[in-house]
Amino acid sequence: MRLWNIYVDNVESCTGLKLLHLPSDEVKVYSTIDDPTSASLENLALSFAVYFAATISLNVPEAQITFGSDKQTLLLQFKIGLEQAIAHGDFLDRPTITGLHALAIYLVWIIIL
Repeated sequence: MRLWNIYVDNVESCTGLKLLHLPSDEVKVYSTIDDPTSASLENLALSFAVYFAATISLNVPEAQITFGSDKQTLLLQFKIGLEQAIAHGDFLDRPTITGLHALAIYLVWIIIL
C-alpha cells in the first residue's frame, strides 16, 4: 500500500502523467495486494507497473530506508513481475485497458531511465 501512496504522491500528482483513474485503479491495486494469487494478470501487471514507477521516483537512500532493500534490486523484481504478467496475459495480442495502462506506465518510466 505504501508503494501505491508513493505512486499517487510522486508520479500521478507531480509528473503530469495522469494515466490512471485513481479511485477505480486503487481498488484494483488494493485487491491485488490483498490476494495476489487470485488476481487477474492485468491487475498484477498494473500493480507491478505502479510499484516500478513509484520506486523510480524515490532516491536511493529513501528506497533503502523505506523498503530495506537496494533500489536496483527492487526495480529488477518489479520489472520481472510486470514482464511476466504481460507475457502470460498475452496483452499484445489481446489488449485490455488495464493492461495498456500498465504497459504505458512502464514504457514512460523506461524511457525516463
